Amino acid sequence: MGRKPGVGRKSGRPVRFSRLLAEAICERLAQGERWSEMSKEDGMPGYVTFYTWLEKKPGFAAQVAAARRMAADYCVDQALKVAEAATKDTASADRLRVDTLLKRATQVATEGRDDRAAAAQPDTRRVEVVFYARHFERYTDADGRQAVREVVPLSRLAVSDADAEAAARQVASRAPRKGRPN
Repeated sequence: MGRKPGVGRKSGRPVRFSRLLAEAICERLAQGERWSEMSKEDGMPGYVTFYTWLEKKPGFAAQVAAARRMAADYCVDQALKVAEAATKDTASADRLRVDTLLKRATQVATEGRDDRAAAAQPDTRRVEVVFYARHFERYTDADGRQAVREVVPLSRLAVSDADAEAAARQVASRAPRKGRPN
């Protein structure tokens, strides 16, 4: 922990930002390596320096964000491999590995996003989902043939007000009443 920010592990010399170093870091992040492990290596910037670069270099931040999305895909792929290779004997351990990989994928994919700002803004979009259940019945037509037809509810029919009132009266007359046998 006594290491100065930005100073390489063994060399003691500051690590300067370069396009090649940024690409190497992003390639390793995309392959699922953790920054906490990479930052301990010689020639890599310190943990704090990496995050300083993210703040001060928007191009690098965009590269890292893309690499993290790739790493999330990699974690999901690894979870799928583990799940496919699971056996009855390894199911418990494999379930833990799959859950951990999926949680890691979620963490990596959302890392660096400012969730506090998103949480402060309520989601004002409104979504309305309407389900229609279709009802069919068997009937015998005028020629004596059996057929199936859809029974369309009154609410979906395009009827005039007078027709709707007449239909409502007809439905009400068929409804069972208290005290009367059906």
